[in-house]
Amino acid sequence: MSTPHDSDAEQFQQDCIKRVEVVEYEKLGMDAVWKIEVEDFPAFIVVDDKGSDFFADVNRPIALTISRRPDLDSVPGGVLSAAGIGPQPGPGGRVHP
Repeated sequence: MSTPHDSDAEQFQQDCIKRVEVVEYEKLGMDAVWKIEVEDFPAFIVVDDKGSDFFADVNRPIALTISRRPDLDSVPGGVLSAAGIGPQPGPGGRVHP
């Protein structure tokens, strides 16, 4: 049960952490290997048991390929002209600035 003096972190700890135990190297204190049993704990796995790094995956550059549209290749003045941007073809299909 929480008291009015509990911080959010203390309340969170009381609600979510069910059990804590040292697995190895107890003499190292906070640097020991700990097993913490939690419930309804909003955790985010950054490196999984196979060494996959989440941030390396999401920060990897994405290669985009823009394909040409054959229906616009024959447009006088090019694609921008077909979109109504830039110089427009005049009489006879010639592009005038």
